[in-house]
Amino acid sequence: MLPSDFTIAVIVTSKKCFGSAGCSYKYTTRPTYGGVSPLPPTATVIYNLTGGTESQVGRFTIKADGTATVTDEESIQGEDGAVFTATVTQVLVP
Repeated sequence: MLPSDFTIAVIVTSKKCFGSAGCSYKYTTRPTYGGVSPLPPTATVIYNLTGGTESQVGRFTIKADGTATVTDEESIQGEDGAVFTATVTQVLVP
């Protein structure tokens, strides 16, 4: 299982802007596994989120049936109109 086997959609759930100070975004992620190998019973996937004022590191767990457990909402700062991209950097299998 490789980091490239995963894609993560970033869904902005709210945005509040403060003029020249930028905006505060709340987002959630929707991960998808597209690899050919079966998933292990559980794995932790670590990703890097870019597009904000500073990049962020996030994580989620995924089970063998493809069910992912993600945080309901996270927050990030960015400019008005920011586009966020999540790239998987590591897959940890116990």
